[in-house]
Parts: sequence; structure tokens; C-alpha cells
Amino acid sequence: MENSIHYPFLLSLFVILTGYVLTRLKVLSLELGKDISRLIVNVTLPAVILNTLTTMELVGSLFFFPLICIAASVIILPFAKLFFNRLSLADRGNAYLTVIGYNIGLFAYPLIEGLYGKDGLAGVAMFDVGNAFVAFGLLYLVARHFSPQEDKKITPVRILKALLYSIPFMSYVIGLSLNIAGLSFPSIIGDAIALIARANNALVLLVLGMTLRFTFPKKTAKVFARALAVRYGLGLVLGFAAFFLLPFDIFYRRILLIGLLLPAPLVIIPYAAENELDMEFAGTYANASVVISFAIMWLIASIT
Repeated sequence: MENSIHYPFLLSLFVILTGYVLTRLKVLSLELGKDISRLIVNVTLPAVILNTLTTMELVGSLFFFPLICIAASVIILPFAKLFFNRLSLADRGNAYLTVIGYNIGLFAYPLIEGLYGKDGLAGVAMFDVGNAFVAFGLLYLVARHFSPQEDKKITPVRILKALLYSIPFMSYVIGLSLNIAGLSFPSIIGDAIALIARANNALVLLVLGMTLRFTFPKKTAKVFARALAVRYGLGLVLGFAAFFLLPFDIFYRRILLIGLLLPAPLVIIPYAAENELDMEFAGTYANASVVISFAIMWLIASIT
């Protein structure tokens, strides 16, 4: 059973359901899930990034992954205009906020590692380098553009600060710099990072279950469905284009295909709150996309 392609998904699903059931039974709480999420983003995820990037072999294909991630979002936005143009300004803002960027740190890492090991982690980590620029740069610009607030001033300094204050992003910078320079951490630091990194997978999967909710904003059902169709319809087109057309090893093309179909990033929730968009819409969309992406990943892993 352990050698089956389905085993990592069944194992992950069991841990997710454990988190969900314990939260519903009030053994755990949503507030605890949010606290653990901060622990993941600021401690265990950076440890995974540093541990992966400082020890992996940087093959040529991987350097294109950040660019492909950014290019996918740049391509999706003008196409999305065809589907969202007739919506009200508020609905357009909610819809645009959900169609670009990816939830990698709080979703993809444990599944990719279970399926494809450390080489798979290297691929998704490089993809996430581009995702950082999308999530903290392009997506933030989209949220500000559709905000009903009068003061919508955006400065490069503000975006740069968001990147520099992001511990995962700085972990990418440090990890890649050390790898390219042929350097590594002293043994005790490297071993401590590896030890912390081992806690990441279980915490991520538990938090996914703890924060999973199935409430649906009925008043915006049509916008919700349209935004999901755009995200996953265009994601499938771009993903299969990358899979069949790019001159990479099939292993890395498979990682790209999965990467382009990952869930919406969780930053859409604070962005919606900050810019007076619909936070309930953003939160429900983030949850729904986790379920859909999990099913799509399982299917792709089974047939490719």
C-alpha cells in the first residue's frame, strides 16, 4: 500500500480529517489553527525552504519556474477580463482577487514531498519564488485597484517592504544564494533547520483540517462559480501547455502542471479585509480551492 501513488493522498487526507474532526469536537479551535499557521509561515516553512534549497542540485530547468509562475498570472488577468467585465465593481474586485497566485506553503509542500520527494520539493520551491512576487506584488496591486477606498496609493517601497518582511521570501533569497555560492550552514545549524523542517508536513495538514469550512456565500454564487471556472479552466490550459510543450524533463513538467493548479493563496483574505472587499467570499473561495486542488492533484498523480 505504501508504494501506491494513492498512499500519500490517503495519508494526507487522514491527517486533514483528524484536524477537521478535532476542531469540530472543540478539542482544537480555529484560533489555534491561525496561531499554528503563523508558526508554519515564520518557522517550519522557512526551515523546509532553507533545508531544500541549500542541498538541492540546481538544474537549468528550475531557473525557469519562477518566471513561468509570474507569466501564468500575467496571462490569466487579461483573459479574466472577458469573464468579469460585466460584473459590478465590487464583484469584479472579489473575482479578480481569487484567480492569480497560489497556496504553496500551507498546502503543496507535504503533498509534493510525499509524491515526488526532495526533487519535487525543489521544483515547487522554485515555483514559489515567482509566487512570492505574484502574491505580495501583483495580487496586492489588484486588491488596491478594486478597493472602494479613496486613498489607493501604491508605492514600490510598500511592495518591497512586503517582500523583505516575508520570512519565507527571505529564506528563498538566502537558500538560493548559498546554493549558487557553493556554501552551506555549519553542521549544528543545518541539523537544527532539518529537525524543524520535519515538523512542517504534519502541521500544514492539521491546519488545513482545522481551518476547513464549508459555508457558502449564496448571494455571490454566480460570481463564485465564475471565478472558480476562470482559475481552473485557464490553469488547466496553461498547465497542459507547459506539460506538453516545454522542453523539460517530464518530472519537472509534471511539477509545473500541478503548480499551475494549486489553490488560491491565503493572503487574499487579509487583502480583502484591508481593501474593503468581501472577506467572506475570499475565505470561502480559499477553502473551496483547497478541496478542488487536492482532488485535481490526486487525479494528475494517478494518470501522468
